[in-house]
Amino acid sequence: LTPAVLASRTAVAALMRTMLDSPVVQRQVWHTGALLQHAGSADAAASRLLLAMTAGTSAYVPASHHMPWYQTALLDIALVYGLLLLGVAVIVRSVWGMCITVLVAPMGDVVGSAAATAEAAKKVQ
Repeated sequence: LTPAVLASRTAVAALMRTMLDSPVVQRQVWHTGALLQHAGSADAAASRLLLAMTAGTSAYVPASHHMPWYQTALLDIALVYGLLLLGVAVIVRSVWGMCITVLVAPMGDVVGSAAATAEAAKKVQ
């Protein structure tokens, strides 16, 4: 080994010791370890990578590859939501019309109907 290589190794080792003693690096290492543990450990990740390298990735096809164009664009879902909103609008309009009919019709018979107005005009003459 040449002196330059030995110097670079000792410099790297000193830098590693400095980094590992840092609380920020320790926190990041702990966080990364927790993520790996939650995801099934580093062995599971390594086995998935090995499986992808040996078997290939042709089995991993995007979901949109086998779907029709209208499902890919989510038009079927938009159609269902649109029909639901249209149904709600029709129901609200019908209920509003019934409320207006129930509340306004009795007053119209007494006050503003044409027959009541003609009868009142005959009584006046």
